[in-house]
Amino acid sequence: MNEVLEEILPEGMIVPTGFETVGHIAHLNLRDDHLPYKKLIAQVVLDKNKPKIQTVVNKIDAIQNDYRTMQLEVLAGIDSLVTTVIESGLRFQVDLSTVLSTERQRLVDHVFKNSDVVCDVFSGVGPIAISAARKVKYVYANDLNPTAVEYLERNIVLNKLERKIEVFNMDARRFISSIYSSQHVHPVTQVVMNLPNDAAEFLDVFRGISRNHQLAVPCVMPNIHVYGFSKAEDPEYDFHERINLTLGENVSDVEMHRVRLVAPGKWMLCASFTLPVSVAFAKPNYIALPLNDTFRSVKIDISRMTTRAGAPLAVFLVSSLKSAAARLRHGEQLHALAAKSGLLASNLFVRNSLLAFYSRVAPSLAYHLFDEIPLLLRDATAHNILLSALARAGRLERARCLLAEMPQRDAVSFTTVISALSRSGHPERALAVFRDMLTEAVQPNEVTLAEVLTAMACDHGAPAPVGAAHGVAVRRGLDGFVIVATNLVHAYGAVSQVPSARSIFELMPDRNTVTWNTMLNCYVKAGMINMAAEVFGVIPERDEALRTYVAMVGTVGIRANEVILVGLVKACSRHSAVSEGQQLHTVILKNGFDAHAFVQATLIHYYGSCDFIDHAQMQFKLSDKSHVASWNALMASLLRRNLVHEARQLFDDMPERDTISWSTLISGYVQSGNSNMALQIFCSMLDAGVEPNEITLASALSAVANSGTLGQARWIHDYIISRSIQLTDKLSAGLINVYAKCGSIAEAVQLFNHVKDKSISVSPWNSIICNLAIHGYVNMSLELFSQLQSTTNIKPNSITYLGVLNACCHAGMVAEGKHQFESMRQQYGIQPEIKHYGCMVDLLCRAGYLEEAELLIKMMPMKADVVAWGCILAAARTQGYVALGEKAAEELSKLDPSHGASKIALSNLYADAGHWSNVSVVRKELQNENLERLTGSSGILQL
Repeated sequence: MNEVLEEILPEGMIVPTGFETVGHIAHLNLRDDHLPYKKLIAQVVLDKNKPKIQTVVNKIDAIQNDYRTMQLEVLAGIDSLVTTVIESGLRFQVDLSTVLSTERQRLVDHVFKNSDVVCDVFSGVGPIAISAARKVKYVYANDLNPTAVEYLERNIVLNKLERKIEVFNMDARRFISSIYSSQHVHPVTQVVMNLPNDAAEFLDVFRGISRNHQLAVPCVMPNIHVYGFSKAEDPEYDFHERINLTLGENVSDVEMHRVRLVAPGKWMLCASFTLPVSVAFAKPNYIALPLNDTFRSVKIDISRMTTRAGAPLAVFLVSSLKSAAARLRHGEQLHALAAKSGLLASNLFVRNSLLAFYSRVAPSLAYHLFDEIPLLLRDATAHNILLSALARAGRLERARCLLAEMPQRDAVSFTTVISALSRSGHPERALAVFRDMLTEAVQPNEVTLAEVLTAMACDHGAPAPVGAAHGVAVRRGLDGFVIVATNLVHAYGAVSQVPSARSIFELMPDRNTVTWNTMLNCYVKAGMINMAAEVFGVIPERDEALRTYVAMVGTVGIRANEVILVGLVKACSRHSAVSEGQQLHTVILKNGFDAHAFVQATLIHYYGSCDFIDHAQMQFKLSDKSHVASWNALMASLLRRNLVHEARQLFDDMPERDTISWSTLISGYVQSGNSNMALQIFCSMLDAGVEPNEITLASALSAVANSGTLGQARWIHDYIISRSIQLTDKLSAGLINVYAKCGSIAEAVQLFNHVKDKSISVSPWNSIICNLAIHGYVNMSLELFSQLQSTTNIKPNSITYLGVLNACCHAGMVAEGKHQFESMRQQYGIQPEIKHYGCMVDLLCRAGYLEEAELLIKMMPMKADVVAWGCILAAARTQGYVALGEKAAEELSKLDPSHGASKIALSNLYADAGHWSNVSVVRKELQNENLERLTGSSGILQL
């Protein structure tokens, strides 16, 4: 590129060699002498960097508007400033024309006052400084980048604000120190700290910033607005903690404002607070060396001490000590560094982090360090850390003594000791500590109550204490927590108060798996088998419950009936619980229940579901052949293994057949890809006078959709109407799908409009959204998806998003596709599957974003399939990316060595690129491997 620019630019002119990229946009920083040639330069940059770069822009110096002092001019390529940025494999949109303008407007309109003096620490080219100067009394603006300062000064002149802004060009910490050490006429009232990365790490400069201030002169504490980023589940709490850590003190009354979501799960935040007087007038820091159980102090100023990367030392120490990879030797080195720097004595967070580190890896050193900390420096957190270490080590008496010695005991302190005593088999002592807690008027939290109730359950005492704890939970408003309510159920069950346990269980608005299993255990221990069966029948997740209940029915003295056992065996079938099912089979044999025909059919179905087809056939041979359910169960088992021929033979041998028999065989043919035979069986079923049910009709509709005609679809629809069969969501979805697949999208839409207000599931919506996308009605598909979200209480599922992504793919809507791909995770918690990733790869490849598509494949949680690499290969050929095409072909050969299409595509890629020797090699491989070529076929249908 440089050689081309040297040829076209005037002799002696410096060639612009660097530019900043944001997504697909190249951002030029052209000198004044380059401006007459800016479009020529931009076109060269665009031509030499396609397809990675698709837009080239340059800054326009000054714009006379209220909130921006810089504007970007598109010089070449796509006339759009909306681009996509990739961070850690995640994609998000950025609009360079409007980014942060609304935040700037918020500060100027609603935060700054006319009398304010603003200190803009990282001003850049001056968007905040110049906007604020129009309103406030005075502005100090600073930036370390001399180019940015040059732009800023130029903008100040153009906006005629020379008398209201003073510009600095220095490091941020030195700038703030200079402002506060010099006798400026204007005392600072507002400080803005905004960086592309986290600005909170620079807050340490404010510690002791006013200690040399003359006390006779009134000192105004500034309001600080610091910007940062967080990926934490609670970003506000995370950012607040980092501010506290950097300042070395807990700052209250911090107002948090979410600026924007800069990436999936990553927020940009603004924290606004008044600088605490205690921080501004902090005493000098000291070195603290633990020697002979005393702290020896030496004065040292560390206000500007940072790590090599520029982060404050306190932040570095705390993050390093919290790291799971930190070992004892590393911790001792960090300990020495904290002591030498004085942070061990002066910074509460560093001291407690070091104590917590030792409590994890070397508890004896934690005890030693704690003993060396002066009493005045031991806060509640330090005591709680040591309490936790003692509890983990089983030193319960030492923990109780420490609790008694603590000057300030909080809920965490008591809860730690209560939990340790309860779990070590001393429930009565745990309850004694809880009584002491209530006596001292310390408010218990939900964890405290949960541990107390666990202790009561272990104690197996009288119901009265449990009732008292229940009363405490109600009075404190803690009974709404799932953990507390679940432990109440457990505690009442342990003292044989099953009705009370059931009452709490029924009143719980939310229940988790532990709650259900706890209620089931209550009934099991009470020997209430029928009630246990009732609970088991409605448990959402039965894995643990299944083991509990199977153990119960296998216990001597508890006799289950055949109905309950059948329900349990069916549950084992659903969960493929082999050992539990075999235990139940033993119980059935012992009780003689295997003589019942419906029990025999259930056992056949169980073994077939667990893939033990030989066991299923053996059980069938032992069963009563006059019962059709056994035949149906074995036929379903055979079809599950795709043994269609054996299943058809069994069907022909059946002495009698019911609707389930016909439906099972029809469904089996559809699933095996033989839709024509499925339709023949369906017609034979109707000729035999057997009434089809919903499952039969749904299977028949699937067969018609695969290989039938529009007339057949209409006939089945008419059959449903004439027989007054209820049009369920499943049937509606099947009819919509078959109309669309048979070419009548209008009838599909008409039917959907008829049923959409009555539907209670997402199935009809999925059917219409997916089929509209396939037929190219992209806007209508996305509009219906929007209606689903805004006008119904039905939540979309993974199939819905598959249709939406297909729509975006067909229309080349890259931005919309990326937005929907992220929203399925962010808004609905739906984890993308391989098909969703395949759609995104296809979408990116069609739009020419091959590098992003390849990156997405690398970041996928599962291995890419043939579809994804096939899209990469096809796009590589279209855009002439030989290396990427070779890689895609290699991956395809690993996934499917017989994938001849990939080798043909690779041969064509080489031919397009003129690599004829490679073409010859690939074609010889095709000939030598004798890959099977699928022949095409066509047919004529008479409508």
